[in-house]
Amino acid sequence: MLGKLMKYEFKALARVLLPLYGAVLLLSAVGHPLVRLANDQRLEGIWEIFTAMFFIFYILIIAASVLLTLFLVLQRFYKSMVCDEGYLTHTLPVTTGSLVGAKLLTGSVWMLVSAVNAVASLMILFFSGETWQLVKILLDSYGTLSAEFAAQNGISLTAMLAFAGVVFLIALPTQLLIFYAAISIGQLMNRQKLLGAVGGYLALYMVGQMLSLGILLLGMICSGSLSSMALTGEMPAQLMPVMMTSVVLVQLVMGGGCWLLTHWIMSRKLNLE
Repeated sequence: MLGKLMKYEFKALARVLLPLYGAVLLLSAVGHPLVRLANDQRLEGIWEIFTAMFFIFYILIIAASVLLTLFLVLQRFYKSMVCDEGYLTHTLPVTTGSLVGAKLLTGSVWMLVSAVNAVASLMILFFSGETWQLVKILLDSYGTLSAEFAAQNGISLTAMLAFAGVVFLIALPTQLLIFYAAISIGQLMNRQKLLGAVGGYLALYMVGQMLSLGILLLGMICSGSLSSMALTGEMPAQLMPVMMTSVVLVQLVMGGGCWLLTHWIMSRKLNLE
């Protein structure tokens, strides 16, 4: 049943998001010659103004594609779970966990696709022979860069990049769960549900910040990083792994807590009035 729910969720957003992503890639392809011509010293005046206007428009479109994806994912959750459409949604012969899980998985996939689409668009826009030469230089010097990074931060560059990827994949569903939990809190109110959702998000954000600080300080104390900083006045090499671990723990705790909160409210305290 989860697969059927996800299929329906994908179809509901695909008709809007896929044309949007295609338009972003098409805009990059159209703008690629402008990037090459922008380096031509013979073109000045009105052409420079036109190129600058295009880049401003392009940046706005890229940002809008990601933000619109987030907005539509949250709107989909709000309308189908706590608005009038919720009466039909919650009569389906599926568990609350399946409903929330389907929206979480599809929403995370759409957010990931929007990020990949933005990166692909930038590559299409700026890729050239010079760009490829720069990439080859970075790859050739990767070993040296990784060794220097490890000496300064106590962790290899490869591990750091892998960690960044893992955090990104964890942060996507976690941030959606925070929004879902905030929307769930807001629907507890008989009036001003959106205002309640904003208040719920601010409260969850503050909890996340305090949790981040607490876990980071605990990790620094346990690893001896805090005392080392107090004695030397410099950031110790072992601090980077501590920070990395604290980030993952915060994301996992916040994600798990918001999942439980959303599930509990939607299954026990649902208010569709």
